[in-house]
Amino acid sequence: SKLAAWWEELERNGKFSLDFPEPTELEIRLREEGEKHEKILLSKFKKEGKSIVDVETISTNKKDKYLKTIESMQKGKDIIYQGALQNESIKGNADFLYKINEESNLGNWSYEPIECKLSSKTKTTFLIQSCCYCDLLENILGKKPNLFHLYLGGGSELKDHIYKFPDFEFWYYQLKKQYSEFIND
Repeated sequence: SKLAAWWEELERNGKFSLDFPEPTELEIRLREEGEKHEKILLSKFKKEGKSIVDVETISTNKKDKYLKTIESMQKGKDIIYQGALQNESIKGNADFLYKINEESNLGNWSYEPIECKLSSKTKTTFLIQSCCYCDLLENILGKKPNLFHLYLGGGSELKDHIYKFPDFEFWYYQLKKQYSEFIND
């Protein structure tokens, strides 16, 4: 959001103070339902016997979470929940990083992002966010994941929403370029 970027820049330079209103009952409920939705998928992974690391419980420090994410990936953990990712210009937390059998800088394994959303339909913002996680994984993996997954609400299964990053790559980079130009200006 260009508006959010302006606000953050003004706040960073001491020219504006972000005082957000208290969340509404609906916003609180949506957050709770979103967390439940993630926990359902986490429970499925546990039942499958996957090795899981919950980065969210590590620390409130973003650097610690990023380092724990990298360490967990290097150890080859099957599932990394709330994995902290970053590069020189972007930061984000992927709901899940899912280990796959594909070579990368880590060894004979790699990772694909899974983003959880309550919506029963794919939205443009979900695709952009997932592409961003693919982009952030490149520095760690030595390549971008070929696939990303959306775990949607409404009874969808993980296998129902698998997308190929190369199908969205050009569009994503155009948006990223426009955003970078906006920030630089």
